[in-house]
Amino acid sequence: MKLYLETSVPNFLFSRQDAEKRLVTAHFFLEVRNGLHEVVTSTLYEWEVARHPSETMRAELLQILVDFSILVVPLKQEAYDLAVRYVACQAFTESNFQDALHVAIAAVEGCDGIVSWNFKHIVRAWTMQKVLQLHRRISEWIASPETAATGPVAWREMFETGQSHRHTSVICP
Repeated sequence: MKLYLETSVPNFLFSRQDAEKRLVTAHFFLEVRNGLHEVVTSTLYEWEVARHPSETMRAELLQILVDFSILVVPLKQEAYDLAVRYVACQAFTESNFQDALHVAIAAVEGCDGIVSWNFKHIVRAWTMQKVLQLHRRISEWIASPETAATGPVAWREMFETGQSHRHTSVICP
């Protein structure tokens, strides 16, 4: 399964404030190391990491790409244009354009899913509905690291039943 890694996920490997998310994130990366997921991210990840205030954290977050053999794909015009469309349809606000870019890059790169801890802007039903209005190609789903292994089947069940769980607000078939 090809997954797009959004920047919030690796940050939780180093979280001192949320032990549960740190453990779940560590388990997700163990699955990556064991070959359960092919993971890609983008130059947007690198740009966001470069803005981190801690030089040590910047180095750690970039090292994750190497340690887990994560492919970094470039930002393509097609993804930028798609992100603009997401904002136009109000899936994202202009102030959250970077989040729209993450979703658009995953769609353009043909990812099967997006993994994110960003429940405020990415992993939420509103975004799912708006992106779905634009197209049905985007990945299969977006999920938190703890639900990444359940994949599209769990997403479809939730979407069809209208159920939303704390960690499984997922987006877009």
